[in-house]
Amino acid sequence: MKSIKQIIREEINDFDWTSTITYDKALKNFDWMETAAEIFTGKAESGQYDEDDDPIYRELSDKEIDEKSELLEWYLVNHYFSDIVVKGKKIFMEVGHWEDFAEMFEDSDSQYGYMGRSLAKAVLAEDDYYEPYYGVVQNWYDEVWGEMNPDSIKQVVDHIREKYVGDDMSGYRTIEVDGEELELTEDLLQSWIGDSDVLGTIIRDSDDFEEIKHNLERAYETAYNDVSRNQIWKAAHEAITDLFGEGNWESKVVKKYDGTEKTNNYLLFDITDIFWDVISSYFENHCDFDYDRECDFEYGNFFDNVRFSMTEEYWEEELNPRFDEYPDHREVSKYFNEMVGDYLYY
Repeated sequence: MKSIKQIIREEINDFDWTSTITYDKALKNFDWMETAAEIFTGKAESGQYDEDDDPIYRELSDKEIDEKSELLEWYLVNHYFSDIVVKGKKIFMEVGHWEDFAEMFEDSDSQYGYMGRSLAKAVLAEDDYYEPYYGVVQNWYDEVWGEMNPDSIKQVVDHIREKYVGDDMSGYRTIEVDGEELELTEDLLQSWIGDSDVLGTIIRDSDDFEEIKHNLERAYETAYNDVSRNQIWKAAHEAITDLFGEGNWESKVVKKYDGTEKTNNYLLFDITDIFWDVISSYFENHCDFDYDRECDFEYGNFFDNVRFSMTEEYWEEELNPRFDEYPDHREVSKYFNEMVGDYLYY
């Protein structure tokens, strides 16, 4: 098997190889576009010309095409795409954040449970907190209080005891219940504890407990949105990783213009298995080498050329995954009850 350096030297035939020619100089003079044209047409110039002074092409053998393909891949990986790194025999693509993939989603509205680009941007965003739903609660007693478990009800009772119940020394706090003024004592609170339905009704109807009612509603809406967002994120994430594999977070220290250093975090995807598929699809569908043997990429990085190829339907379709529009009720209930203690003290 020939080495890459040997193949490069054979590709560059404009030099006298008996003289001293560096590897870097040979690489600089390597015509990768012509090599791509030879691979995807299966023909190379023979060195002879017809009567019109046009080059005569010869058919390449399968071995020659394989060698040229290996060379072209090596060149693009090591000397063309700015977002590609090589580790051993593996090819990796650097991506700043998951939200960069949003442009690969179909530019459509997210209707009937299929995710379009705007929703992908919202859920994949690095800094923005996305809430899919507003005004979730229509019936506070059924939807909020009805989801309370014994532990969260106890937290509400303890909160009322701490904040509202008076004593003989400090004086009892009065509250209005069904139009009647009552002193909020421990005995009264204990009478409510035995029947959670009564306690929930009093909190719902009494203006004195408006803050508790509001905070529990906020906790429920947060849980509802968290579960919804997680479901949408999962659908977006799976659509991405189905194509590119699971990205791993990496970091590197870089120097800024002022000489100071900063740490950049980024995702690294092993694209060894798809790299040549993307490249060959691009050349086969975007370039007419029989007409013009010079065809460059649209972008200098691999990621944007993948996006371009998906948009133009050269390689795969734009992402448009199915997602659950409404959150799993069991998950909402679980999250909500876990949040109650924190939200009571907002």
